[in-house]
Amino acid sequence: MSWYHKNIFHGGEWLTLGFTGNFQFKPGTNIKSTVLGASATLSFPKFLGLPYTVFPGPNIPRTEIKASFNFQDRPEFTRRMASASYGYTWQYGPHLFFQLYPLQMNFVNLRNVTDQFRKVLEANPYLWSAYSDHVDAGVGGIIYHTTDTDIVPKKPYSYERLAFDLSGNVVSLLNGVLPTNGSPTYQHIIFGVPYTQYVRAELQLGRTLRWGKGDSQALAMRFVAGAGHAYGNSTSIPYEKLFYVGGANSMRGWQAHALGPGFSKQDSTFAIPSQTGDLKFEADLEYRFKMFWKVEGALFAEAGNVWEMRLGLPDFAASIAGDCGLGLRVNLDFILVRLDAGFKVREPSRDPGSRWISPAGWFKSDGYAIHFGVGYPF
Repeated sequence: MSWYHKNIFHGGEWLTLGFTGNFQFKPGTNIKSTVLGASATLSFPKFLGLPYTVFPGPNIPRTEIKASFNFQDRPEFTRRMASASYGYTWQYGPHLFFQLYPLQMNFVNLRNVTDQFRKVLEANPYLWSAYSDHVDAGVGGIIYHTTDTDIVPKKPYSYERLAFDLSGNVVSLLNGVLPTNGSPTYQHIIFGVPYTQYVRAELQLGRTLRWGKGDSQALAMRFVAGAGHAYGNSTSIPYEKLFYVGGANSMRGWQAHALGPGFSKQDSTFAIPSQTGDLKFEADLEYRFKMFWKVEGALFAEAGNVWEMRLGLPDFAASIAGDCGLGLRVNLDFILVRLDAGFKVREPSRDPGSRWISPAGWFKSDGYAIHFGVGYPF
């Protein structure tokens, strides 16, 4: 939920207060997970430090200051993250958008770690680096181009989106060297905890074709590629920056975080799936058609996975997962709500002879996933 005031100081300043919550549970067990968050954003109608003449056209650049707090309670641990950022948003023409954050910081604190999970972390420096207390301070940005800015596009369109993060280089100039709270290695620290050093980028390319009477049929395509690399003070990029697939907008035959990395089976350390990697590839195809009134149908197929680059990429093609499915959507023009059912076609974590799944296996308890979503998945 969000609350907006678009003239808080009577000069076109925007104030946004946001609240988010997520609750998961497994029926018949006491396994559950809760995520709660709050954020405040103040946006000024100017690019502080640069004149308006740098930005031609009618679009007003903005300076944004944001602070947020996120609380996560999982069966294995409790996690708190306080974040702050300072950045700029602007656009050239009606279709090209930029975001640049010269400063973005996350302070992550892990508590109430179970004995079993702590043993796993202590035995694996890669996981320790991803999950332990840390400061993430660096720069980031997004470049986004689209040929249609409508919330629910009605015409053929394409888009390209590049997001990047670079963390830890400036902080590395101001640090000490101490062992960190039980960590199996020595790390540079600031404010009493280690800081992260990594680079991360994600590219999305999408295109939607339309035809038929009133453009009532469409074929949507998307390709996603992402990679992250930890160096210097970090063995892994932080957990919150790792890639995952599955869920309402990605590899819909799986629930979120339930697929990969590579050939890996689901990690039993986590009561609720938490499969992640520092490399991601995904390709999606969806055929959309109008049925009646405001109701649309969809048929889709998807392929992809995440990987851990530290383990190498042997037999890359064989580790790609696949699914297909169908969906129903209610398109009210200003908003679209949907219900999708995804069925696993290829599961890399299975034994080599049983990775391809026939339709007879789609309706078993582990052969499909149901998702509710708002807006098109891509």
